[in-house]
This record gives sequence, C-alpha cells and structure tokens, in this order.
Amino acid sequence: MKPNYPTFRFFTPAMVAVLMVIPALLMVSLATAADSPGNELNPDGLAFETGHSPLGLNIFNPRNARSPAGLLYPPVMNSPGFTEAAETGWLYRGVLEAGYLGNSGTTDTGSFLEYGDLSEGFMLRGLGYEAIKPEEGKYFRLVSGAVGRDDSYYHVEGGQYGKMKLGAFFSSTPHTFSTNSRSLYDGIGTGVLALPAGIQAGESTAEDVRNYLNARPPRKLALQRDKSGALFTFDLNRQLQFHGQISSESREGTRAFGGTFSYPQVGQVIETIEPIDHQTTEVITGFRYVRDRLQGNLSYTGSFFRNEFESLTFENPGIPTFAGVYFPPQGQFALAPDNTFHSIRGDLATRFDPWSGRFNATVAYSVASQDEKLLPPTTATGIGGSSSYPVNLDNWNTVNALSQARADARVNTLTAQARYAVRPTRNLGVQFEVRVRDEDNETDYRVFNPLTGEYGYPALDGGLGTVKIGLGGIYRPSVPGSRVRIANIPPAIDRAHGDVSFDYRLQSGTRLNLRLRHQETDYAHRERSRVEDDEIKLEVANSSLDNAILRMTYIHVDRSGTDYNPNPYEQFYSSSFADFQPRFADGQVPHTLSALRKYDLADKSGQTLRAQAHILLSDKSDLQLTGSISDDDFEADFGLRDSRSLTLNTEWTYQFNKESDAFLYYSYQDRRSDVSNINDAGPIGSDPAPGGAVYRLDAVWSQAAKEINHAAGGGYQRAIGALTFEASYTYSFARSELGYDYASPRAFNNAYTQEVAGNAYPDQTFELHMAEASLAWPIRDNFTLRFFYRYEREDLDDFHYQGLVDPVLAGTIYLQAVPEDFSAHLLGTYLKFDF
Repeated sequence: MKPNYPTFRFFTPAMVAVLMVIPALLMVSLATAADSPGNELNPDGLAFETGHSPLGLNIFNPRNARSPAGLLYPPVMNSPGFTEAAETGWLYRGVLEAGYLGNSGTTDTGSFLEYGDLSEGFMLRGLGYEAIKPEEGKYFRLVSGAVGRDDSYYHVEGGQYGKMKLGAFFSSTPHTFSTNSRSLYDGIGTGVLALPAGIQAGESTAEDVRNYLNARPPRKLALQRDKSGALFTFDLNRQLQFHGQISSESREGTRAFGGTFSYPQVGQVIETIEPIDHQTTEVITGFRYVRDRLQGNLSYTGSFFRNEFESLTFENPGIPTFAGVYFPPQGQFALAPDNTFHSIRGDLATRFDPWSGRFNATVAYSVASQDEKLLPPTTATGIGGSSSYPVNLDNWNTVNALSQARADARVNTLTAQARYAVRPTRNLGVQFEVRVRDEDNETDYRVFNPLTGEYGYPALDGGLGTVKIGLGGIYRPSVPGSRVRIANIPPAIDRAHGDVSFDYRLQSGTRLNLRLRHQETDYAHRERSRVEDDEIKLEVANSSLDNAILRMTYIHVDRSGTDYNPNPYEQFYSSSFADFQPRFADGQVPHTLSALRKYDLADKSGQTLRAQAHILLSDKSDLQLTGSISDDDFEADFGLRDSRSLTLNTEWTYQFNKESDAFLYYSYQDRRSDVSNINDAGPIGSDPAPGGAVYRLDAVWSQAAKEINHAAGGGYQRAIGALTFEASYTYSFARSELGYDYASPRAFNNAYTQEVAGNAYPDQTFELHMAEASLAWPIRDNFTLRFFYRYEREDLDDFHYQGLVDPVLAGTIYLQAVPEDFSAHLLGTYLKFDF
C-alpha cells in the first residue's frame, strides 16, 4: 500500500579545574575572538584585498599552479602595502569603507529580514587596521563592520608571536521570525500574557476574539543575538602554552509559542508568544604541551545558561466548545530552566620509531545539571475537572503539592578514545581505534502530591479531563484503566566502539583503504536494551592518470539488537502500582502498536556508494564531479520502513588569465522515505498486535515523502583596466511531495470519503533567486568607489498555510504568522579609504 512513487535501489579533578578557571575569569574585561567577524552582506568580514593582483594568479607560480591535491590555487588579490612609522619599527595599514545602503520592493517580510539588518541609511561598512613590528614579532589587528546596526561586528587581537596573544570580539545577529503576527494578548515580551479590556476570560465568543484580532496591527516577532568575549594565549616556554577564553551570549526578543486548555479537536488551542531573555556564559581554558615526540592538552569547559523568565502564564479567552465544561481561567508553561555544564578533558599524542607508530588518547568527564525551582501543577483556583471527578485546584496550586521543591537533575558522562596507527611496510598502514562512553542519568522525580496523597497532576490546569475522563492526569485507584505518569523517565546511553582500518598502496598513485567497525550501544529505559551496529567501508583512490583524480567509496551497515519491547515504560506509570486495575479483564489499553519500530532502534541494513572525479580539463580549468547514492532498509512493517537518497554535484572553474576567472556549479538531491502505521480504534481492547480489535488491518495507512532539491549558480570576476567587476548568481529550488495510501477510510476515522481524501497532499515548493554585482573604481591611489547591487526573490508555496485567513477556527486562535513571498533590491554606494 505504498504510494506509487518511483524508487531507486542498488546492491574528576575539581581542584585542577578551579585553578584553571580563575585566570580565564580575570580576562573577562577583554571580551573572545573565537567567532569570525562578518554578517549577511559581508560574510567574510572586511578585507584589505581588492581585485586580482597583477603579479600573478597565485604566490607559487605566476600562472595557474595547482595544489598537491590537483586543485588550482585561488588567485592572489591586491592588498595595500604597509607604511612605516618613523623611527618606531612599526609598519601599519588601515582601511575605512562607508556609504549608503538603499532598498526597494517587499523589504518588510520576515523572510527577507531573517538574519540581517538591511534597512536603508548610512552604513559604516567596515573599518580595519593592522600594525606589525617584524623585528620583535609584535602585531595588532582590528576589524569591524556595520557599525551601529543590528548586525554589527568587532574583532581586535594583538600580541607577540611565540609569546602571547590577547583578543576580544563582539557580534550581533538579528533573527526575524515574522512581521505579520497578530496576538490577542497584552504583556507580550513578559512572562504574563493578559487579555485586553473587552475580552473577558473564560466568557468570550469566537466573534469577540475574531473582531479584536482583525482590528489589531501586525507585530514583529524577532530576537537579537549579541555575543562578546575575550581570549588569551601565553607561551610559558617553548613546550608549554596556557590559553583561555570566555564568551557571553544574550538572546532577547519574542517568538511564537503554543498553548491549550482542553482536549485537542474538541477543546481550545491558542498560539501564544514566548518571551526570550537568555544568557549563556562559556569558559574554556587549559594547557597545551608540545615536545618532539609528545603532545598533550588539559582543558576545562564550562557553560552556564540563565533564563530571565521561569514560566509563561496566559489567560484563557474562553470560546467553550461544550456547554457546562470547565475551562481553566489561565494556563502556565515552564520555560527553559537555568542549567550548567562542566567538562574536563585530557589529550595525549606520541609517536614511536618502530613502524612509524603513532598513538593518541582522549579522556573527558562532563556533568550537565539543572536545579530549577519547580512550579506548582496549576495556577487555577476553585473546583476543576469534571462533575464525576471534581478536583479542588487549591490543593494543587501551591509548591506544597510537589514531592520535591527543586529539579535536582544531573547527567554525568565519561568518554574515552584511543587510536594506534603503524606502518609495517612502505605500502601498508594499519590503524586501531577504540571509543567508550558511559552516561549516568541521576534525575529522579516522583509525581506525588503530599497534600492529597495522590499521584499525577491535573493536566492542563484541570481542563484535559473534562471531556476525556481518563486523561485527567490524576491517578484514581478505583477507576479501571487510570494510567498516568508518576515519575520521570531518565534515559541514558552507554556505548563501546571499535574499528580497524588498513591502508594499502597497490601501485604508484593507487590506494586501497578498508575499515571494519563494530559498535555496541546500551540504552536505559528504551525499547531495546542493546543495539549493535557493524560497518564495512571500502575506498579506492587513483591519482596516477595524467588529467584526473578518481575516488570511490562503498559502505555497508547492518544493525541488530536485543528483543524489541514496544512498552518499556510501565514502571514510570501508575499501572505499576499493586492496586492498579486494568481497564479490561485481559489487560490494559495498549501503549502502542506492538509491531511499530522506532527508526534509531530498528534493525537496519544499508548501503552507500560515493564517487568523486577531479578532472584537469586544461592548465586553466578544473571540473569536479561528485555523487552518492544510499539505501537504508529498516526491516520494519510499521514505522520508518526505508530511506533513500541520491546526491549529484558538479563544479567548473576557469582562470582565464591574471585579470579574470569564472565558476559554475550545479547540485541535485533526491531524498525519499516510507512510513506506515495503523490508526487505533480507541480504548476498546488490550491487544497491541496488528489485526486485533484495536489495530485493525482495515485502518492501515502508509506515507511516502519525496524531497527534490536543485541548486545552481556561478560567478565571474574581471579586472578591466583600473576597474574590478564581480558578479554572481544563485538559484535554489526545493519541492516536497507527500503521498499516502490507506486500507479504508477507517485509517482517518471515517472523517472523509475516499474521493475527498485523495492520495496526496499538495506539493510544497520553495524557490530562491539571488543575483549580486559590484564594481570597484580606484578614483585615486588610496580612494576606491564601489557600487553594489543585489536582487533577491523568494517564493514559498506551502499548503499548511493555504486559507489561513481567519484567526479563529474551530476553537483554535492563530497568530496568523504566514510566511510571505518577497522580491527586493539592495543598492549600495561606498567609498573606501586606504591609509
């Protein structure tokens, strides 16, 4: 019952850590150069270079030299020389570029503004300064761009080669999600979303909400990321180096979030807005040791995340679907908790004379933890739940209803790796590698209310169990089938990995590599307790041909494991209690279909073939061809059954002469997957097998996903006298097809006829065009006038948003944040001054 898509197939030292962190903390005022400078309009940061150098195409040969891998070296660019400061021994150079950026078209959409500040106005595009003192090895560099804009960047570094380095950086990146959102709430950007005057909590009608939303102006949902930091490196002697860096990243803004007050499909769902005020501080410091035959590293990494908002509270506008059903006056979400991460890592590498042996090993120990104060199960008051099973929410809206006050969550991980490589003969190399990972999850929480002596909690503030009694969230021993979560599930992974590889030179220019790998993974509280993965990789490379370098790789993978248990979670549910009463005489409602397999644990047999050819068309031109095809069979009747992909890439480069060069590229990707499952008939029995009363074969459905991606483009650069012209074009196209099949309308609860249901969703397509051109004109020796133009167009056709014009549909309140197509022009005029 697969849709008829064509397929393709083929055959812990705490004291050391403290001592290492203290010096790094002293460097906070330097603020790290770990991030590369740049932004959307200037991704490489401000460069001193302009145009091709008249001295030749590269520094190795005046004409078209190639690297040892056969690739053409990139052209050398013009770079202004240094000026000597009188009687100081310092050489310096600088550049300042400023001008005006204009735009036109649909420049107010979220997609166009997504990651850059492209607003009209003055732009200090870049400032760069560099000074060196060759006799003493001292240097200083400063790079900045888009000064005063939301995507500005600054990078400063200085020191003395072989002795020390100090650096600092700051970068900003905006992230716009949408510009056309409409929200019902006041207080956006805070932890409390309140209904405005005129919208009564719990008593509003759909018409009230619709009229209010339609009258509200659209708003922008976006966040601003600012990251700053500092680094240092001190060479204590010829062998020992001390290094460290500290960075701080803040994210502030808003983004779309969710919310619901009752059972989906029969209750109310509302899109809310999450406040973002995150701060992440990261510290990295350690020692590096280097001698002739020995290298070692000892480092510490610490990450500290803080969230200004511990929760999001939002009021309920109402819109009841059923008369007399309880709707909570407000809801609450716990937001991302404060957390910390510590890691200590040691690396050691050495070499031996016998057989040119090399050995390296790494050991790391990390602790991830969070101990956030826990929130009460509800913020509501009074009597909730249903008339049959009322809930006094005053016994649940206090922290006294918790079994513990804080999360006390912790995961400890120990990892180790060792690699030994030897070359017994001139033509043969052998390498052995072992990796182990031991993860221990120490998180333990029981969902128990000491005030009432009950397990569980009133789900959705008491609203979830109003229509479906069994979903109330509180364990009731007297009610058969009262299965609720009573503890957290602490997943953990232990892994052992080993491989051996052989590298053999068959003849001059031809090399054969064989790698055998075995991996065993033990899971805590998963459907399989152990999974074993085996992989064989064979690679052949040939560089003996006069005009081509060829490489081919074949990989075969196989996965198996212990018996598959579709429900290993009962110990975390009330069904593990001695007084639990199953819903049926022969058992409880199935947790899931017994034949369903999760893709990361299912048996798998897969193959991948990769091929690469680098063709030297001439002294001036290269052609690169790469391709891969893969096919993974998950050997499952239900779940992800198979996954396939095909990727093709080609790139052509041509260096005409020292004044011009060009390139063209094209990439194609085809990805497909097949999924199958059975729509259950509801809580009518305890049989989890396919074909039983719960999972009937006439409710089987399958889905085939197909994604096609095309990317193409090219570029041309040429020096025309004193002018430098550059142009490039990029095209991207993606289409997603989602087809489905089903045994009968039971697969979708008989909600539609077969004629209405059809056998596929409408295709989703995405298309992007981007063309850029620039012209640089050196009007004087140290003044360059540059004109920049970019055209960008994006078209998205997504059926998920089709017809979404009403902000209130069937009890659901939308933000109406629909992606918008755009077509925009950017035009910049800049003057660059070299000094």
